[in-house]
Amino acid sequence: MNTKKLISRIIILAGVLLMLYPLFTYLYSSYEQYKLKQAYELSSQQNNNTSEEQDPLLTSGPPSLSFPKDGDFTGTIIEIPAINLSAAVLRGTSEEILNRGPGWYEESALPGQGNTAIAGHRTMYGAWFRHLDSLSAGDEINLTFDGWVYKYKVERVFPIANNDWSVIDPTDSPALTLTTCHPVGSAAQRLVARAALVTWTKK
Repeated sequence: MNTKKLISRIIILAGVLLMLYPLFTYLYSSYEQYKLKQAYELSSQQNNNTSEEQDPLLTSGPPSLSFPKDGDFTGTIIEIPAINLSAAVLRGTSEEILNRGPGWYEESALPGQGNTAIAGHRTMYGAWFRHLDSLSAGDEINLTFDGWVYKYKVERVFPIANNDWSVIDPTDSPALTLTTCHPVGSAAQRLVARAALVTWTKK
């Protein structure tokens, strides 16, 4: 085989692999999410078998919670019906973590205790927050964490500079802040969805 043919085949192979790369990332993230949700379901079943009956609605304030000490899975499921999203949330926002699912900013608050901030990819690796720009004021976002379901309502969706971290700062009232790249396929800015806590109930 002469050099020109070899180079041509290498270029063709590289092109095919490049076209298949988005599929590979989707399959990887889907498998990771499958494992996380299986672990979540198993943990939920075990907790249901050992927990005592509790009042289904708290009126004195959100429960006192803490992150699990082992592993990077927070035990959190985020659900946004308006964009057909259901995903397991991990702890941290490194590239490796965000490739597996949405990631919890470690410096942000637990649900009901301040500003809970979560980042997610908008393209590749599941593209969890691809349609974040489709959310409207009043849309519902649910976070299930440690046996509780926290219901938030979207207040607004807006772009910010990619180096503006003020949106994950503490807030006076319980809030949920979702961030992703903006526009689609670019990291020139970030898109933010800010929601307010409405209620919390025992799962």
